[in-house]
Amino acid sequence: MINSAISLEQEYAIKAGYKTDVPDSVLKTIRDITDISLQAYAHQNKIAGDTSEATKQAFKTFNQNTKSFATLNKEIMGYIMSVFEQKINT
Repeated sequence: MINSAISLEQEYAIKAGYKTDVPDSVLKTIRDITDISLQAYAHQNKIAGDTSEATKQAFKTFNQNTKSFATLNKEIMGYIMSVFEQKINT
């Protein structure tokens, strides 16, 4: 894809009358920079996706813990109330 884009730009430049003699080392550098940039973007996107997934999991765990805490709190209050009811009835 990179080679075809460079070739297309060279073709347009030649038709426009510009000199397009570019050393192979420059072309290789451009290709290498482009490839490294694409790899960096791919890694960045993976990190963003992983971070998003980790955040979702953290919220899911938080919600589960909150529900468990509320259930435990309800059971403790029920136990305390039953103790008071027993004392009142005796």
